[in-house]
Amino acid sequence: MSDAPALPWDWFDFAQPSRALPDGGFSAVPTIDQGGADIVFTIAPARRTLLFKILRRSAAAPQIQRPLLVLLHGMGLTTSSFRGIAPWLLASHDLLLIDYSGLACAPAGLSPSHSGWSGALSARHIIAGIFHVLDALRIPRADFAGNSLGGGMCLVAALEAPQRVGRIVLSNPACYPQTLPRTYRWARVPLLGPLLMATTRPEKLIGGVEYIGYVDKSRFAPDLRSRYLRNMSHRANRFRLMQMIRALPGHERDLAAAPHVPRLREIRSPVLISWGEQDPLLVQGAGERLAADLPCSTYRPYPDLAHMPHEEAPERLGPEWSAFLNPHA
Repeated sequence: MSDAPALPWDWFDFAQPSRALPDGGFSAVPTIDQGGADIVFTIAPARRTLLFKILRRSAAAPQIQRPLLVLLHGMGLTTSSFRGIAPWLLASHDLLLIDYSGLACAPAGLSPSHSGWSGALSARHIIAGIFHVLDALRIPRADFAGNSLGGGMCLVAALEAPQRVGRIVLSNPACYPQTLPRTYRWARVPLLGPLLMATTRPEKLIGGVEYIGYVDKSRFAPDLRSRYLRNMSHRANRFRLMQMIRALPGHERDLAAAPHVPRLREIRSPVLISWGEQDPLLVQGAGERLAADLPCSTYRPYPDLAHMPHEEAPERLGPEWSAFLNPHA
Protein backbone atom coordinates (compact mmCIF):
# COMPACT_ATOMS: atom_id res chain seq x y z
CA MET A 1 0.00 0.00 0.00
CA SER A 2 2.66 2.49 -1.06
CA ASP A 3 0.17 4.96 -2.53
CA ALA A 4 -2.92 5.38 -0.36
CA PRO A 5 -5.97 7.28 -1.63
CA ALA A 6 -6.46 10.65 0.01
CA LEU A 7 -9.32 11.00 2.47
CA PRO A 8 -11.78 13.92 2.36
CA TRP A 9 -10.65 16.92 4.39
CA ASP A 10 -14.06 17.32 6.02
CA TRP A 11 -13.67 13.94 7.71
CA PHE A 12 -11.25 15.73 10.03
CA ASP A 13 -13.34 18.87 10.63
CA PHE A 14 -15.39 19.58 13.75
CA ALA A 15 -17.59 22.37 12.40
CA GLN A 16 -20.80 20.33 12.43
CA PRO A 17 -23.28 20.42 15.35
CA SER A 18 -22.47 17.65 17.80
CA ARG A 19 -24.77 14.89 19.03
CA ALA A 20 -24.82 12.63 22.05
CA LEU A 21 -23.20 9.23 21.77
CA PRO A 22 -25.81 6.51 21.06
CA ASP A 23 -26.74 4.22 23.92
CA GLY A 24 -25.09 1.32 22.12
CA GLY A 25 -21.66 2.91 22.47
CA PHE A 26 -19.12 2.04 19.81
CA SER A 27 -21.26 -0.62 18.18
CA ALA A 28 -23.97 1.99 17.49
CA VAL A 29 -21.60 4.44 15.76
CA PRO A 30 -22.29 4.61 12.00
CA THR A 31 -19.51 3.42 9.70
CA ILE A 32 -17.91 5.67 7.10
CA ASP A 33 -20.12 4.39 4.29
CA GLN A 34 -23.16 5.17 6.45
CA GLY A 35 -22.11 8.81 6.83
CA GLY A 36 -20.35 8.33 10.15
CA ALA A 37 -17.39 10.46 9.10
CA ASP A 38 -19.61 13.55 9.25
CA ILE A 39 -20.80 13.00 12.82
CA VAL A 40 -19.33 14.91 15.77
CA PHE A 41 -20.13 13.41 19.17
CA THR A 42 -19.97 15.12 22.53
CA ILE A 43 -19.67 14.04 26.14
CA ALA A 44 -19.15 16.17 29.24
CA PRO A 45 -16.65 14.59 31.64
CA ALA A 46 -16.48 16.66 34.84
CA ARG A 47 -18.91 19.08 33.13
CA ARG A 48 -16.34 20.02 30.49
CA THR A 49 -17.37 19.62 26.88
CA LEU A 50 -15.30 17.18 24.85
CA LEU A 51 -15.86 16.60 21.13
CA PHE A 52 -14.73 13.61 19.13
CA LYS A 53 -15.21 11.79 15.84
CA ILE A 54 -14.88 8.14 14.94
CA LEU A 55 -13.82 7.03 11.46
CA ARG A 56 -15.17 3.50 11.58
CA ARG A 57 -15.18 0.79 8.91
CA SER A 58 -17.07 -2.47 8.90
CA ALA A 59 -14.90 -5.44 9.80
CA ALA A 60 -14.41 -8.15 7.17
CA ALA A 61 -15.95 -10.60 9.64
CA PRO A 62 -19.04 -9.11 11.36
CA GLN A 63 -18.24 -10.81 14.65
CA ILE A 64 -14.76 -9.23 14.82
CA GLN A 65 -14.30 -5.65 15.98
CA ARG A 66 -11.47 -3.72 14.38
CA PRO A 67 -8.85 -2.28 16.75
CA LEU A 68 -9.17 1.40 17.67
CA LEU A 69 -6.36 3.95 17.26
CA VAL A 70 -6.51 7.20 19.27
CA LEU A 71 -4.90 10.12 17.39
CA LEU A 72 -3.53 13.05 19.42
CA HIS A 73 -2.35 16.12 17.52
CA GLY A 74 0.16 18.76 18.57
CA MET A 75 -0.51 21.86 20.64
CA GLY A 76 -2.59 24.51 18.88
CA LEU A 77 -3.24 22.28 15.85
CA THR A 78 -6.25 20.15 14.86
CA THR A 79 -7.03 16.56 13.96
CA SER A 80 -6.44 17.53 10.31
CA SER A 81 -2.78 16.97 11.15
CA PHE A 82 -3.38 13.24 10.55
CA ARG A 83 -5.31 13.51 7.30
CA GLY A 84 -2.26 12.65 5.17
CA ILE A 85 -1.21 9.55 7.11
CA ALA A 86 -4.71 8.35 7.99
CA PRO A 87 -5.30 6.16 4.89
CA TRP A 88 -2.56 3.74 5.98
CA LEU A 89 -3.92 3.68 9.53
CA LEU A 90 -7.55 3.27 8.52
CA ALA A 91 -6.66 0.14 6.55
CA SER A 92 -6.50 -1.83 9.81
CA HIS A 93 -7.81 0.44 12.60
CA ASP A 94 -10.84 2.55 13.31
CA LEU A 95 -9.68 6.06 14.21
CA LEU A 96 -10.71 8.13 17.22
CA LEU A 97 -10.22 11.86 16.59
CA ILE A 98 -10.27 13.97 19.75
CA ASP A 99 -10.92 17.73 19.84
CA TYR A 100 -9.65 18.47 23.34
CA SER A 101 -9.41 22.27 23.12
CA GLY A 102 -12.71 22.78 24.97
CA LEU A 103 -11.22 21.25 28.11
CA ALA A 104 -9.10 24.38 28.52
CA CYS A 105 -11.99 26.44 29.85
CA ALA A 106 -13.48 26.27 33.33
CA PRO A 107 -16.96 24.71 33.37
CA ALA A 108 -19.82 27.16 32.94
CA GLY A 109 -20.82 28.76 36.23
CA LEU A 110 -17.72 27.63 38.11
CA SER A 111 -14.77 29.71 39.20
CA PRO A 112 -11.32 28.64 37.93
CA SER A 113 -10.38 27.48 41.44
CA HIS A 114 -13.45 25.25 41.88
CA SER A 115 -12.61 21.62 42.69
CA GLY A 116 -8.94 22.12 41.96
CA TRP A 117 -9.54 23.38 38.42
CA SER A 118 -6.83 25.73 37.18
CA GLY A 119 -6.65 27.80 34.02
CA ALA A 120 -3.70 25.78 32.71
CA LEU A 121 -4.59 22.70 30.70
CA SER A 122 -2.28 19.82 31.57
CA ALA A 123 -1.73 16.55 29.76
CA ARG A 124 -3.49 14.74 32.60
CA HIS A 125 -6.67 16.79 32.11
CA ILE A 126 -6.72 15.77 28.46
CA ILE A 127 -5.88 12.12 29.08
CA ALA A 128 -8.63 11.83 31.69
CA GLY A 129 -11.03 13.13 29.05
CA ILE A 130 -9.76 10.60 26.50
CA PHE A 131 -10.37 7.72 28.87
CA HIS A 132 -13.87 9.09 29.51
CA VAL A 133 -14.47 8.84 25.76
CA LEU A 134 -13.18 5.26 25.69
CA ASP A 135 -15.44 4.42 28.64
CA ALA A 136 -18.43 5.93 26.83
CA LEU A 137 -17.56 3.86 23.76
CA ARG A 138 -17.09 0.77 25.97
CA ILE A 139 -13.59 0.27 24.59
CA PRO A 140 -11.30 -1.32 27.23
CA ARG A 141 -8.05 -1.00 25.26
CA ALA A 142 -6.78 1.01 22.28
CA ASP A 143 -3.61 1.80 20.39
CA PHE A 144 -2.32 5.40 20.47
CA ALA A 145 -0.56 7.72 18.03
CA GLY A 146 0.59 11.29 18.55
CA ASN A 147 2.83 14.15 17.49
CA SER A 148 4.60 16.76 19.62
CA LEU A 149 2.56 17.35 22.81
CA GLY A 150 0.10 14.71 21.59
CA GLY A 151 2.96 12.22 21.46
CA GLY A 152 3.96 13.06 25.00
CA MET A 153 0.35 12.54 26.07
CA CYS A 154 0.39 9.04 24.55
CA LEU A 155 3.26 8.15 26.88
CA VAL A 156 1.55 9.67 29.92
CA ALA A 157 -1.59 7.68 29.04
CA ALA A 158 0.50 4.49 29.04
CA LEU A 159 1.69 5.35 32.56
CA GLU A 160 -1.76 6.36 33.82
CA ALA A 161 -3.53 3.21 32.56
CA PRO A 162 -1.04 0.68 31.15
CA GLN A 163 -3.72 -2.00 30.80
CA ARG A 164 -5.67 0.25 28.42
CA VAL A 165 -2.86 1.27 26.05
CA GLY A 166 -1.64 -1.11 23.36
CA ARG A 167 0.92 -0.21 20.72
CA ILE A 168 2.10 3.41 20.38
CA VAL A 169 3.39 5.28 17.33
CA LEU A 170 4.93 8.73 17.73
CA SER A 171 6.33 11.50 15.55
CA ASN A 172 8.70 13.86 17.35
CA PRO A 173 6.94 13.57 20.72
CA ALA A 174 7.49 16.36 23.24
CA CYS A 175 8.49 14.48 26.36
CA TYR A 176 11.31 16.20 28.26
CA PRO A 177 11.46 19.61 29.95
CA GLN A 178 13.57 22.10 28.01
CA THR A 179 14.14 25.79 27.58
CA LEU A 180 10.99 27.15 25.97
CA PRO A 181 11.01 29.27 22.81
CA ARG A 182 10.78 33.00 23.45
CA THR A 183 7.12 33.27 22.39
CA TYR A 184 6.20 30.43 24.74
CA ARG A 185 7.98 32.18 27.61
CA TRP A 186 6.10 35.40 26.89
CA ALA A 187 2.78 33.52 26.83
CA ARG A 188 3.41 32.40 30.43
CA VAL A 189 3.79 35.95 31.78
CA PRO A 190 0.69 37.42 33.51
CA LEU A 191 -0.91 40.25 31.53
CA LEU A 192 1.66 39.92 28.74
CA GLY A 193 0.44 36.45 27.74
CA PRO A 194 -3.20 37.44 27.23
CA LEU A 195 -2.11 40.61 25.39
CA LEU A 196 0.14 38.55 23.14
CA MET A 197 -2.63 36.08 22.29
CA ALA A 198 -5.18 38.84 21.74
CA THR A 199 -3.00 40.75 19.28
CA THR A 200 -0.91 38.13 17.46
CA ARG A 201 -2.13 37.54 13.92
CA PRO A 202 -3.02 33.90 13.13
CA GLU A 203 -0.72 34.02 10.10
CA LYS A 204 2.27 34.55 12.38
CA LEU A 205 1.34 31.57 14.57
CA ILE A 206 0.89 29.31 11.55
CA GLY A 207 4.12 30.64 10.09
CA GLY A 208 5.75 29.26 13.22
CA VAL A 209 4.11 25.88 12.57
CA GLU A 210 5.58 25.86 9.08
CA TYR A 211 9.01 26.84 10.37
CA ILE A 212 9.28 24.08 12.97
CA GLY A 213 7.29 21.45 11.10
CA TYR A 214 8.67 21.36 7.57
CA VAL A 215 12.03 21.23 5.86
CA ASP A 216 10.37 21.40 2.42
CA LYS A 217 7.86 24.22 2.92
CA SER A 218 6.06 23.27 -0.30
CA ARG A 219 4.85 20.12 1.48
CA PHE A 220 2.63 22.18 3.79
CA ALA A 221 -0.72 21.47 2.13
CA PRO A 222 -2.77 24.64 1.46
CA ASP A 223 -5.93 22.96 2.80
CA LEU A 224 -4.13 22.05 6.00
CA ARG A 225 -2.72 25.55 6.36
CA SER A 226 -6.18 27.06 5.90
CA ARG A 227 -7.61 24.82 8.63
CA TYR A 228 -4.86 25.79 11.04
CA LEU A 229 -5.43 29.45 10.21
CA ARG A 230 -9.16 29.09 10.76
CA ASN A 231 -8.52 27.43 14.12
CA MET A 232 -6.18 30.19 15.30
CA SER A 233 -8.39 32.98 13.94
CA HIS A 234 -10.66 32.48 16.96
CA ARG A 235 -9.36 34.38 19.97
CA ALA A 236 -10.72 31.72 22.32
CA ASN A 237 -8.51 29.12 20.65
CA ARG A 238 -5.45 31.32 21.02
CA PHE A 239 -6.20 31.68 24.72
CA ARG A 240 -6.57 27.91 25.00
CA LEU A 241 -3.15 27.59 23.38
CA MET A 242 -1.79 29.96 26.03
CA GLN A 243 -3.33 27.85 28.78
CA MET A 244 -1.66 24.73 27.41
CA ILE A 245 1.70 26.52 27.17
CA ARG A 246 1.36 27.54 30.83
CA ALA A 247 0.98 23.88 31.82
CA LEU A 248 4.33 22.98 30.21
CA PRO A 249 7.53 22.71 32.26
CA GLY A 250 9.05 26.16 32.58
CA HIS A 251 12.68 25.08 31.99
CA GLU A 252 14.88 22.04 31.48
CA ARG A 253 15.07 21.23 35.23
CA ASP A 254 11.34 21.59 35.91
CA LEU A 255 10.48 17.95 36.63
CA ALA A 256 7.62 19.00 38.92
CA ALA A 257 5.60 19.70 35.76
CA ALA A 258 6.87 16.51 34.09
CA PRO A 259 6.52 13.72 36.69
CA HIS A 260 6.31 11.15 33.89
CA VAL A 261 10.00 11.51 32.96
CA PRO A 262 11.48 9.42 35.84
CA ARG A 263 8.86 6.72 35.13
CA LEU A 264 9.37 6.24 31.38
CA ARG A 265 11.08 2.88 31.86
CA GLU A 266 7.84 1.55 33.35
CA ILE A 267 6.17 1.71 29.91
CA ARG A 268 5.94 -1.78 28.44
CA SER A 269 3.85 -0.95 25.41
CA PRO A 270 5.72 -1.39 22.11
CA VAL A 271 6.59 2.11 20.86
CA LEU A 272 7.68 3.28 17.40
CA ILE A 273 9.43 6.67 17.43
CA SER A 274 9.57 8.43 14.05
CA TRP A 275 11.96 11.35 14.47
CA GLY A 276 12.62 14.23 12.10
CA GLU A 277 16.22 15.16 12.87
CA GLN A 278 15.93 18.74 11.57
CA ASP A 279 13.51 19.65 14.37
CA PRO A 280 14.18 23.27 15.47
CA LEU A 281 11.78 23.03 18.43
CA LEU A 282 12.88 20.03 20.49
CA VAL A 283 16.43 19.79 21.79
CA GLN A 284 18.95 17.82 19.77
CA GLY A 285 19.27 14.24 20.95
CA ALA A 286 15.80 14.08 22.54
CA GLY A 287 14.72 11.29 20.18
CA GLU A 288 17.70 9.06 20.99
CA ARG A 289 17.24 9.80 24.69
CA LEU A 290 13.60 8.75 24.54
CA ALA A 291 14.43 5.56 22.68
CA ALA A 292 16.97 4.70 25.40
CA ASP A 293 14.43 5.43 28.16
CA LEU A 294 11.67 3.24 26.67
CA PRO A 295 12.47 -0.48 27.06
CA CYS A 296 10.23 -1.60 24.18
CA SER A 297 10.93 1.11 21.62
CA THR A 298 11.98 1.18 17.97
CA TYR A 299 13.69 4.34 16.74
CA ARG A 300 13.39 5.55 13.13
CA PRO A 301 15.32 8.77 12.37
CA TYR A 302 14.59 10.87 9.28
CA PRO A 303 17.57 13.15 8.57
CA ASP A 304 15.65 15.25 6.02
CA LEU A 305 12.46 15.93 8.04
CA ALA A 306 11.56 18.29 10.89
CA HIS A 307 9.07 18.45 13.78
CA MET A 308 6.04 17.03 11.95
CA PRO A 309 7.35 14.20 9.76
CA HIS A 310 3.92 12.54 9.59
CA GLU A 311 2.61 15.68 7.84
CA GLU A 312 5.60 16.37 5.59
CA ALA A 313 6.13 12.77 4.43
CA PRO A 314 3.04 10.65 5.21
CA GLU A 315 3.83 8.37 2.26
CA ARG A 316 7.05 7.36 4.03
CA LEU A 317 5.82 7.13 7.63
CA GLY A 318 2.41 5.65 6.77
CA PRO A 319 3.64 2.19 5.68
CA GLU A 320 6.02 1.99 8.67
CA TRP A 321 3.31 2.96 11.14
CA SER A 322 0.89 0.49 9.56
CA ALA A 323 3.39 -2.35 9.72
CA PHE A 324 4.25 -1.57 13.37
CA LEU A 325 0.58 -1.43 14.39
CA ASN A 326 -0.08 -4.75 12.63
CA PRO A 327 2.91 -6.95 13.47
CA HIS A 328 1.07 -10.15 12.49
CA ALA A 329 -0.41 -8.87 9.22
